[in-house]
Amino acid sequence: MTTSDHIPDEDLPKAHRIADQFDALITARESDPFHLLGPHWIERDGEKILAIRSLRPDARELSLVWGRGAAETTYAAAKIDPAGLFEAMLPAAALKMSGDEAIAPIDYRLRFGFPDGAEYESYDAYAFPPILTEYDLYLSGEGTHYLNYKSWAHTSANMPASAGWNSRSGRRTPSA
Repeated sequence: MTTSDHIPDEDLPKAHRIADQFDALITARESDPFHLLGPHWIERDGEKILAIRSLRPDARELSLVWGRGAAETTYAAAKIDPAGLFEAMLPAAALKMSGDEAIAPIDYRLRFGFPDGAEYESYDAYAFPPILTEYDLYLSGEGTHYLNYKSWAHTSANMPASAGWNSRSGRRTPSA
């Protein structure tokens, strides 16, 4: 079953759905969310487009804030899955870019709107590069990478996994 089957076409303005790729992400089985979430240059009908995707299950809407101060522009993102998957499609020409540039993590922010009317703005965690090096992956595969973590983690065992006061949720990001 693809999650896009539940979304009427009129609710997907300018959004191009690649349903099967997102099913593993939405069900928390995706091993590399960086290749789906965050900024990605794509080509559609010969035009370069910046697709920025974000997953926030508790959000009602998402807008993308590009730039700062007087140069700040806000773009609406389409909710392409009822599980909280959003996608903003920005033509390179609208951003005054060619479509080959790297997107810096500080180029844009995500502004989430929630059912209770609250808004939350933050940088996109998936705009930053992954921080594990090849050596980290080697040590992790060997089973020795997190030995230091284990030595102090037992002292934090009573810390809550999620807290209502700061909207932390393991569904949003594994480290949140």
